[in-house]
Amino acid sequence: MAPRRHSSLYPPKVKLPYLPPNEERHHYLFLEPCGCPFGLVEASANKPGGPPRIADEGEAWDEMYDTRAEERAARATGVRVVHVDHATYESDYYDRMSPSYPCPHRSAE
Repeated sequence: MAPRRHSSLYPPKVKLPYLPPNEERHHYLFLEPCGCPFGLVEASANKPGGPPRIADEGEAWDEMYDTRAEERAARATGVRVVHVDHATYESDYYDRMSPSYPCPHRSAE
């Protein structure tokens, strides 16, 4: 008797959208005027050699904010966006993205 490949107890694996290896990943990182990060948009390719998910900074702003008015208000307050690779994100910004991270700039005000 051949072994069963699928069990009714365990659903088949769900195939997730392609995500490139970490060394090929890039992000658009949104920074408060003080330099603290608060938002991230994936900029990596959809598939090896494919077009980027978010092609440029303008598209990253569109992805981050629902309306042009919100985007203009953020820009007016000094919000800026930087393009970083995944290693830079992990080493310099990841820990500071937590909602529980206390912005040292705000506590000084």
